[in-house]
Amino acid sequence: MSRVKDEFHLLILHGSQGARETQILATYRNARVLEPFATRDFRAASAIAAAGKSARPKPTVGEPLPGATSAADTQAGTRFGQIITMDRKIRACMAGDPNVPLPAQEELEQLGQRLFEALFPGNIRRLNDVARSEPRAGLLSVVLTCTVPWLAALPWEFALDPSRRKFLATEEIHFIRNVVTAVPAQHAPLRRKLRLLVVAASPDDVPELSETDEAEKIRHGFKALLEAGLAGVDVLTDATPAALHERTETRRYDVVHFIGHGDFDKEAHQGVLLFETTDGGRYRADTRTLREILCGRGVQLIFLNACESGRDDQGTRNRGVAQALMESGLPWPMTIILRRSDN
Repeated sequence: MSRVKDEFHLLILHGSQGARETQILATYRNARVLEPFATRDFRAASAIAAAGKSARPKPTVGEPLPGATSAADTQAGTRFGQIITMDRKIRACMAGDPNVPLPAQEELEQLGQRLFEALFPGNIRRLNDVARSEPRAGLLSVVLTCTVPWLAALPWEFALDPSRRKFLATEEIHFIRNVVTAVPAQHAPLRRKLRLLVVAASPDDVPELSETDEAEKIRHGFKALLEAGLAGVDVLTDATPAALHERTETRRYDVVHFIGHGDFDKEAHQGVLLFETTDGGRYRADTRTLREILCGRGVQLIFLNACESGRDDQGTRNRGVAQALMESGLPWPMTIILRRSDN
């Protein structure tokens, strides 16, 4: 009998036509819970009527919600305003802004609690408590899917369970981001030998990376499988898009591990990975280029060791590198976010 995955799914949805608020659906095993997902403060509908319907401004994040009926949502907009402010502060600090200090532990905990309160409203928190209390051999996977771009772009990994005093992404559970896509995940036939390709790119105009050390650490981690002939590791250095294309076209790999630099192009509203040109210059590979190279080649996992590779656009879904690859059918694009002096 195949083992059923133990997953707790959270789906944040746009409200139906005419609805003023989003909704959040939680599923665990055969249980389903649907709750309003408030993003604005409460304001009595009578106050709106008194001001005149035609004069009513369009509500934005942080503004009161016209017609809201739940007193539990009175601080939703204020909470999201605080979350967005702290998110911008963290991004500025990680980008190397000397005027923005690293947030204190207390600030991160306050951010985490606000994220948790938003993500687990009402009965969804009760269902979460049930799921967390169930005995299991491994860790529970919490899978988040969001159809609202600006909400999807928030740092939900920082969510802190106040009763357990633990961040979701670092302890006790697997926190996984999913994307909305009409393309089924690709699945290649199982092979006896695991093939892994390490791709390293470091253009001349960016700080050099310790790609050799990282490749050796990967080989060390797979040492037992390598010695048993059950895995093989190839390394592609000074990687250009053409060189990666040739490798993945002529040889099948299960895992591609990218070591390099990433960026998010604010004008094009999409993520990029920095490859090299034939003369060592910088080539900004956008999401379309990456999809054409990596999708449909049997790759089951892409590990992105590059800053900004998990960042998405706040106005359009699936414009980040990892999100775009998953949207195109790649089963598991995984991003590790590191603090580097260059990003």
